[in-house]
Amino acid sequence: MVNVRLEWANVLFEGGDYRTAAPAYEALIDDLTARDGPDTELVFRCRVQYAECHARLGHTTTALDVAHRLRGDEERVFGPSDPRPIELRRRIGLWQLGAGRRDEARRTLTTLLDDLLGEHGEHHPAVPGVRDLLAGLPDTPPGS
Repeated sequence: MVNVRLEWANVLFEGGDYRTAAPAYEALIDDLTARDGPDTELVFRCRVQYAECHARLGHTTTALDVAHRLRGDEERVFGPSDPRPIELRRRIGLWQLGAGRRDEARRTLTTLLDDLLGEHGEHHPAVPGVRDLLAGLPDTPPGS
């Protein structure tokens, strides 16, 4: 039954019905956590999708709250240099940008880039994308 519900939540999400997908993912998170515990990859994926739904609905504060808690859990379970928390940090920066929180986004993305370079060097596949995001940030706010 959980697999059918997960497929349904994914169909809603892919169809752009984020308002309906968000509570579907939230219910899955609760049920999967009760069944398997909080630190499974499937619970983490549902939490990411739940946050993404809120980001796409313009509920950036909720998305960022969920993502920051998830980041701590992913880093604890998988380690900070695992691709999952790295991608989540990039998304956090994007959501901050989308909410007009440029200074926060710059800090998030700069820290991510520094960590990637320090841990993996120039050849990590996420480095060019993070550099591009930072290069697209204006140095001064509009109207200054």
